[in-house]
Amino acid sequence: MDGDRKTRWSSRFSDPQWIIVDLGRVCRVSDLKLVWERAHADCYEILASVDGKQWRRVRRVADSRGRTERFRNLDVKARFIKLNCLKRATEWGYSLWELEVYGMPE
Repeated sequence: MDGDRKTRWSSRFSDPQWIIVDLGRVCRVSDLKLVWERAHADCYEILASVDGKQWRRVRRVADSRGRTERFRNLDVKARFIKLNCLKRATEWGYSLWELEVYGMPE
């Protein structure tokens, strides 16, 4: 998110929660990496949108183990990436050290 492993995104202690990343312009997204803190999602979706209104599900994970999760060869056009956290793996909220998006501008 900001490249600083001393900062993190964290949510309320309830389900569901989400975060949206604005890439600033439409890109061809190839890969995505999530670096979870201990408070991770057990079940979540990754969605993509070119306008922030119409969303397309790119991946759904139903049994995450947290830590670092990589998604390769996504080949999706997007300006916005949404991480939709559906079920917590711990009693705490969701917590990410980093959400990294890789690709090229359209």
